[in-house]
Amino acid sequence: RLARLQVLWELKDKEQAKAVMASLENPVLAEMTPYQLEILAELHLQNKDYAQAQQYYSHLVQTITEKTPVATRTSYYTRLAETQKEQGDDPGALQTLQSAWQATHEPDLLLNALQMAMDTHQPEQANDLLKQVAQQEQLFEMNGRYWLLRGQLAIQQKQPEQAREYYQHLLLVENK
Repeated sequence: RLARLQVLWELKDKEQAKAVMASLENPVLAEMTPYQLEILAELHLQNKDYAQAQQYYSHLVQTITEKTPVATRTSYYTRLAETQKEQGDDPGALQTLQSAWQATHEPDLLLNALQMAMDTHQPEQANDLLKQVAQQEQLFEMNGRYWLLRGQLAIQQKQPEQAREYYQHLLLVENK
């Protein structure tokens, strides 16, 4: 059934894939490939079954190795945090992203954490994250998303002149 699920996913037949997913009875995670786990996690996300999606993403995070592509690592951690956030665990979601950043030093993970801190109105956390950015500034100085988030945070903190500077820097970075 897992192979059928995978084929249906590849064919973009999500309705049939959901039907196959529903017929699976307690699949053994250890017997599944990361791709199959990812399919199930995504299907559960689409069904808004965040607890089950979280279980799959938690398992996927445990499969990460040095050889796992950066985009895949970032995706697994980010999706795990999203499932936590959807279940009302904003602090846990933020902690997942911060831990992922500390483990991998992937800039997108820290930016995702910064975005989440802003979205969940945690300005103290956002400022703490910015301090971490300052320690690794070379990773972020040419990243347009970083400057966009800095500008948005400055607006949230009612610092329009600072926001203008950040947005001007964003324009410079985007035009290079």
